[in-house]
Parts: sequence; C-alpha cells; structure tokens
Amino acid sequence: MIMPNSNKRFLACGCAMRSHLIPVTVSIVLAALNTTAMAQDSTQPATYGSIALSSGFSPDPHVVDITVGGDNNAADTDSSCVGYVASSPDYSLEYTYEQYALGIFAISATDTTLLINDPEGVWFCNDDSGDLDSANPGIYFSSPKTGRYDIWVGSYSTETNYGSAKIVISEQDTANWRTIATSLAGTSAPIDDPVNSVPVTPIEPPVVIPTEGVIQYGRKSL
Repeated sequence: MIMPNSNKRFLACGCAMRSHLIPVTVSIVLAALNTTAMAQDSTQPATYGSIALSSGFSPDPHVVDITVGGDNNAADTDSSCVGYVASSPDYSLEYTYEQYALGIFAISATDTTLLINDPEGVWFCNDDSGDLDSANPGIYFSSPKTGRYDIWVGSYSTETNYGSAKIVISEQDTANWRTIATSLAGTSAPIDDPVNSVPVTPIEPPVVIPTEGVIQYGRKSL
C-alpha cells in the first residue's frame, strides 16, 4: 500500500485547512459493500477519457479539462472523504512506474475535492492541499504503483457542482505545483456538460519551463 509522504503539509494534524489524505484499505471498502452499494464505480469508463503514461513522460504536466462534481457524497466511500462526485471516474490513468514520484492534483476557481482509487484498490482522498493555493486538492505518491488510477474531482458542496476544473498529472516535485497551477490559469478549453453532451477532447498544455531561482526540480528534470 502506498503511504503518503509524511513531510507533506496536507498531512499535518491540527492545521487550519480542511486537508486530509486518507488511504482506505481494500478490506474496509469490502466491509462497507456489505451494507451499502459503492457510489463510485471503477468498472465504468471515465467520463473525460484515459491515458497511458510511463515514468519520464513528456510533456509534464499532463492536463485535462473537466466538469467537477456529481450527486454522490464521497463520504459514502469513506467517512474521511468529503465532497460530491460522479459515479463514473472523471479520468483514468494507466501508469508504468520506474523511478519518479507521481502527483495528481486539481485546479479550479471553485472549492474542489479529490478522490483516487489506486492500482491496488486503495482509496485516497484530499480536500485542500498545502502545496497549492486556494481550495485545491492534491495527492502525492512517493512510490507509485504500476497500474490504473481512477480519478474523481468533486465539489465541496452541491452549491458549487458542475464548475470547470483541470486534472493535472505530474512527476515534478510538489514545490512546483503552485507554479504549474499559475502557468495553467486561463487556459481552459470549453467544458461540455457530461450529462447532456459529449465531453470535449483534452488539450495538452505547453511544458512548464523552469526559471532560475524560481523552480528547482527535486524529483525530475525536464
């Protein structure tokens, strides 16, 4: 089971943020299935598509535009999770691990949450990441597993359902997440309603170019 990096700020107890990154073991999930049906269904195709990436992928980051939220309470998956998500994954990543850490985060003007089912069937959730500005969530896998990662981006409340957001997949150090988010601001493609229309084709963003004295790559050099 992947254990989140203990040095990451979104794991700190007693912080002012609503941040939490909680792995939920497969046994707990299976126990929950005895009493209630899972709201999240990894067997369904992802609404906004999927991609296969291997360690060292380029361009980094990989970004996809989505619409967040849904009718299902993420707390039905685990009581530590928050937000409202769709039944089907928003996006799926088939990842081949070799050497780099893996980060998956979301950026949006609305308050979002993040829920990921990893290749071993372990659930991870996060609300506000300390490595991002505003109310954006992120999950960092220091030793990612090879396999499929199903990703849901939720809205913190039903009042902010169906806002636009970006899912960002990167092997760069978490110290760079804010710079990546800033570089992507204002680059959203039009978002279709996933219920009433066909999702748009994701647009690949330009590579983030490091600036001396501003970005230092601790995991991967571009």
